[in-house]
Amino acid sequence: LLLAKAKEHFRHCIAVTGRFQNGANPELDNACNVAKQLGVKHVIVDVDDTYIRNIFSEVIRLHEQPVRNYSDLALGKVLKTIKVEADAFVYGEAADTLFGINVVHRIAKAQRVAAFIQRLPLSLQRLASQLIRSRSTGFSNLKAILMDGDDALVHSIEKIKHFTPPSHVFPCAKRPSTDEVLDRFLNHESFDIVDRASIQLLATGVMNHIENTGRLATKFDLHMYAPFVLNDLRSVALRLPVDMQGNKKGYKLVLRELACRYLPREFVYTQKFGFPTPEKNWLKGPLASRVRATVEGNGAAAGYYSPDSLSALSIDEDFEHFWFAICLDELISHMESPAIGVRAVA
Repeated sequence: LLLAKAKEHFRHCIAVTGRFQNGANPELDNACNVAKQLGVKHVIVDVDDTYIRNIFSEVIRLHEQPVRNYSDLALGKVLKTIKVEADAFVYGEAADTLFGINVVHRIAKAQRVAAFIQRLPLSLQRLASQLIRSRSTGFSNLKAILMDGDDALVHSIEKIKHFTPPSHVFPCAKRPSTDEVLDRFLNHESFDIVDRASIQLLATGVMNHIENTGRLATKFDLHMYAPFVLNDLRSVALRLPVDMQGNKKGYKLVLRELACRYLPREFVYTQKFGFPTPEKNWLKGPLASRVRATVEGNGAAAGYYSPDSLSALSIDEDFEHFWFAICLDELISHMESPAIGVRAVA
């Protein structure tokens, strides 16, 4: 949809798709198909291991924080490629959050089930809770609601995935403080759980991603257009009823219907797989030397985590811990460089 609208409004328009080395690219064929149907030039940018190895420290220093969105590394290669023939790029961040994101509606479904369980006789409530909590997989949202309530589930949307608790690796880890103003806003009685979850995503992950993408755009002298965060469009999206955001047919229904003006309906409503980043492969491949330095206690931020505890973990299960640690190493190393002149003390 963004490509179709961009073609209508810009004199020269190209479509760009990143392709990962040794990674899954499930949407690549669809991207090629869309560009062909719309009559737009399509450029495929290969994101190889050498590039990831070289760009990692540059992105950390540019963002001034650990990279939370792994796609930022690939985006750097994409923007570097298109700057040769483009002045700007259209960025679709916030479309999922505003027009129907799967995770938000799974939360809403879990809340409805929890509300039903809480209306049962006390003996049946206890039995249902025991059965759900005993399941090793599935029911994660429902478990969270039954154990900690709706608020904890809303605030956990942006939670880092892990198998081993962070405190085992990062001794200084503690429960993050919440924004009191945002808390009061989210707890307003007029907001249901879908609205609260969407606002939480907008205020945290979405805005962080847009800010960091803006830094990448500046680095490559490109303008960034992010239409889904414009006030008028955001206002319309937040007033949409739940059944216009998602149902059994899928999610982002309004955007899909608009896309049907440009593309075949059967194609628009086929299952989408996204563009998964192979971050585990990166940790085992182009970033393996950084992981090795970290677990051996040679990282600049070794005082902030336990190398011994980290070395006992598996990248497949706890890749987020490894990722955060090597990002922290690079960030502290940058801060302590003579050019910056900051001394970090754990």
